[in-house]
Amino acid sequence: MALTFDHSTVTQLRQRARQRYLTATGREAVRIGAALSTLTNVQLATVFGLANPSAQLTALRQRVDQQAQRKADVLAEVGQ
Repeated sequence: MALTFDHSTVTQLRQRARQRYLTATGREAVRIGAALSTLTNVQLATVFGLANPSAQLTALRQRVDQQAQRKADVLAEVGQ
């Protein structure tokens, strides 16, 4: 089932997530990173304006995947 948005496009939402992620710290960075980890490399490269493949994209992918794992670890620890 595809999501539809009345006032924002998926691209706009991804751009907002990118803007927040660049300045986020702590829990917010982990939550946004975990959400970004669900994107494909092509989508992630597009959102951040990176070449695919590139060393920057590889580093970003590793960072968001680590944050997704941190979130999963915390949720598992508290029984969520």
